[in-house]
Amino acid sequence: MEAIKDKKLWILVSQGDTKAHPGMNAATNRWETLGSKVARSDMWNSKSTAAQFDELVKNTRAKKANINYTVFKGGNHNYTWSIAYNIEGIRDWLFEQTKTGEKVPPFGKFKHNDNARKYLKQGIEFYTGNNAEKNYKQALKYFHLADKHGDLKAGRYIGLCYENGYGVTKDYVKAVQFYQKAADNGDITATYYLGHMYEEGLGVEQNYDKAKQLYIKSAQRGDVIAAPGMVALGRLFENGLGVSKNTQEAEKWYQKAVDVNYKDAQADLERVKNLNADKKQ
Repeated sequence: MEAIKDKKLWILVSQGDTKAHPGMNAATNRWETLGSKVARSDMWNSKSTAAQFDELVKNTRAKKANINYTVFKGGNHNYTWSIAYNIEGIRDWLFEQTKTGEKVPPFGKFKHNDNARKYLKQGIEFYTGNNAEKNYKQALKYFHLADKHGDLKAGRYIGLCYENGYGVTKDYVKAVQFYQKAADNGDITATYYLGHMYEEGLGVEQNYDKAKQLYIKSAQRGDVIAAPGMVALGRLFENGLGVSKNTQEAEKWYQKAVDVNYKDAQADLERVKNLNADKKQ
C-alpha cells in the first residue's frame, strides 16, 4: 500500500461491486493516512453524457490530487478500468502523468488544437456507440480528421479500425503504420497494440524480441493503463515466447498488473501461482 501512495492514479469502482468498492474505500483511506491527497467524486453510472463526464473531470482535476477516486452510485459495473479508458478526460489526465510527477508535453511534436479534440471525441462516440449510433465508417472518418489536425491518439484508433476491419477493409500493414505513428508520439496503449502485432506477426514479420521491448515500454509507467503491457510480458515469460520460459518472472508481471487493480490479470496470476507452488512440492 505504501509503495502506491505517491503514484498518479484515477480509480473507478461501482458501489454495487461488493469486493472492489469496500476494498478501494479502505485503500484510499489508508493512502490518506499515509499523506496522499485523494480527490473523491461520484456519478450515477457509466451511461452519463459526455458533458457530465467533462464536468466530473474538470471538478476533480481542480482538486489537484495525485489519487482521484470516482464511484458509480448506480448499477453494478464490472471491469470499471475499461470504462475509464473511454472517458477522454480521465485518459488525458493519466497520460499527462509520469513516474517523476512531471507533465509531459501533451502532444509531443504536434500542436494540439480544439478541432483535433472535437474530431477525436466524435470518432470515439461513433466507435463506441456512446451518445451516437455505432457507426465504424463515421468513426474512421473523424479519426482521420483528428489525425490530420495533429491528435496523437488518433493513430491508435485508426489502427484498431484497420486491424479489425471496422468500417474499412482489414489491413494489418496499415494498422501497424498507424499504431507506430501514435506510439512514436508517446501513446502507450498504441505501443502495446504495436507489440501485439509483432508478437502475432500481423502486418510485420513475427518478432518476439521486438514485441517484448514494446511491451516493456508500454508497461513502464506502472499504472492501470500500462497494465496490458505487464500482462503481455507475463504471457511471454509463461509460454517461453522469445525468452526462456520462466513462470516466476511471469508471476511477477501478472502481480504488477493486479496491484494496479487490473482485474483481467487475476486469473493469470492465480494460474502461475499454482504452477509455481506445484514446482516447490
